[in-house]
Amino acid sequence: MSSQTQSFWGRLGATVGKAKLAAEIIGQARKHYGGSYISTGLRFLDMYARRFSPLEMVELDLLNVSKTRGDIAEVISKENMIQLQQSFNPVELTNQTENKLDFERLCADAGLPSARTVAVVRTSPRVSVSMNREEIGGGDVINALAARLPPGDYVIKPRDGALGRGVLVFSCGDTSPEHVGETLKTHLDRHGDFDSWLVQPKLVNHKEVTRISPSPALQTVRLVTYVADAGDVRILLVGWRLADAKAEFEAEYSNFGGTANNNVFCLIDPIDGTVRRCFMKSRHPFGFGLHEIEKHPTTGLSLRGVQPPMWNEIMDLGKKAALAFLPSRCLGWDIAVTSVGPVLIEANRYWDPHNEDSSEMQRVVRYLRAERARVSS
Repeated sequence: MSSQTQSFWGRLGATVGKAKLAAEIIGQARKHYGGSYISTGLRFLDMYARRFSPLEMVELDLLNVSKTRGDIAEVISKENMIQLQQSFNPVELTNQTENKLDFERLCADAGLPSARTVAVVRTSPRVSVSMNREEIGGGDVINALAARLPPGDYVIKPRDGALGRGVLVFSCGDTSPEHVGETLKTHLDRHGDFDSWLVQPKLVNHKEVTRISPSPALQTVRLVTYVADAGDVRILLVGWRLADAKAEFEAEYSNFGGTANNNVFCLIDPIDGTVRRCFMKSRHPFGFGLHEIEKHPTTGLSLRGVQPPMWNEIMDLGKKAALAFLPSRCLGWDIAVTSVGPVLIEANRYWDPHNEDSSEMQRVVRYLRAERARVSS
């Protein structure tokens, strides 16, 4: 079979798979919201034409046919948001944010606290490990790494990963290095599409964070910054990801994804740092819509008006990072508040729109579009 024929059948299979998914979503939406197959199907096609993904349609209630076009007009798709973000973030600087090693180096050069890499594991073209920038020799380098790491908790994650995929928390010192090594090998084999990995000490939440949201997972503040003329850093949006108490690490919290059901996303007032609104994913088996809450699902603590600990330090770190990563001008920062202070976890050049509050998101979109027009002229 020629490569062109294989490519054709591959595209055809992908198309058939997408069609089946669309049909399932339309059927489930009709049952959940009411209405006919025709009205729900037409709404699906309309949303698809406006560049909303099926996941966005489900999560944002866009297939609710009782919603008017005016209601939906205030919601921006991730794909359209990316086009806007590309106006401010040069594509040739993508590695500064998407390559975690490049990100860490840039943070170090600028004196910004960030997650620290102690070892790099590569699985292609052969398995190799460097620890503290020195190559580990020998046959079984994974077991050798496990033997050399000091006792403690660590995170291994893909160098170019996103949305928490491929992240694993493991411990050294409690079991034999061979057992740790085999755990790592199994994990690397399971995620064979990644060929470069970082090993970092696991960060621990500030005690005030766990008082508010008792989870061992790293819970981060999302700070969206825009650098205007003369180095004026503006905070456009702020969110706070509070993880389910059953989640073991930050990979189990990716927006409202993962297996944990009690993840919470809080919208924060950028002016005073207090929580304005909080959302959880739907309890519907298919995940339609979000629902707003006022209290933490585990502790019952009222969240409205709560401020993340070390708020001023979070703001200062975000503004310093925004200037350090110029000429990329509009980035979304994930900042963990630890016992030693705020730490940069990653920068997102294509941060997700905060459609939970569509009116606030539209304010930001209008501002960015006006800035794009002004800069272009």
